[in-house]
Amino acid sequence: MTAVNQKGFTLIELMIVVAIVGILASIAIPAYQNYTVRAKITEGLRIFSSFKAVLSDGYFALGVMPATASGQALISTPPGTYVNALTYTFVNDTTATLDIIFNDLDGSGPMNALDRIRFTATGGLGSSMSWTCTTGNTLGQQYLPTICR
Repeated sequence: MTAVNQKGFTLIELMIVVAIVGILASIAIPAYQNYTVRAKITEGLRIFSSFKAVLSDGYFALGVMPATASGQALISTPPGTYVNALTYTFVNDTTATLDIIFNDLDGSGPMNALDRIRFTATGGLGSSMSWTCTTGNTLGQQYLPTICR
């Protein structure tokens, strides 16, 4: 009688492959979810950059921060897919804040206070104006743009 060689994988080999794929998936899925939230935040930063230019022009024309944002062109623009609103707050003649309020970014439910980034504009003498992220940032550290970490 001749010996028959069987070809294929054993059950143990297949179980090892399934375990490896499971481990890789458990690492990749959370990283992918963080990546998708950060990608959604870029929409808010794009809208913010447009508003930043308009506000800077207003500051340089008036010599002080505008008291309200109603005269700024961008406020009449409808929010984006992930941006719910932009909130402009006059602090004093040289300082103002801008909150970017997002819709539900991480899929956890309705928009909440955690879906916001705050920038502070500080005007100086001449043509200098600086923008910084401030303590109003309530997004998780892993979601914030690099300039806000």
